[in-house]
Amino acid sequence: GLPCTILECMLYGMPVLTRPEGAIGEIIVDGSHGLLTGSREPEPYAAYAIELLGDAAAYERVSRRNMQEAMEKYRASAVQSRVLAVYRELFAGFSAVSVPSGDAARASSA
Repeated sequence: GLPCTILECMLYGMPVLTRPEGAIGEIIVDGSHGLLTGSREPEPYAAYAIELLGDAAAYERVSRRNMQEAMEKYRASAVQSRVLAVYRELFAGFSAVSVPSGDAARASSA
């Protein structure tokens, strides 16, 4: 799975310091979104945090990237559109099944 705290950190522009467990390794790119390490020891996390605290430009790059990606890829409407696209593709050959478009689905859920 993907912990919500990872997406919350990204949304608030915080660097993510984590291990590649579950789907985390598919979402977080080491150096781009923060630190992705297999270590269970605190030293790599502390060293990266200290590095970012000493480099405002690097912190700002990670922060902006995380906020932008969280808004573009993981907000509810973006996820809903991707899920509906999968269902439309899966049921394309079935004439008795109608999957609403993204706009119609949003209107009916409002």
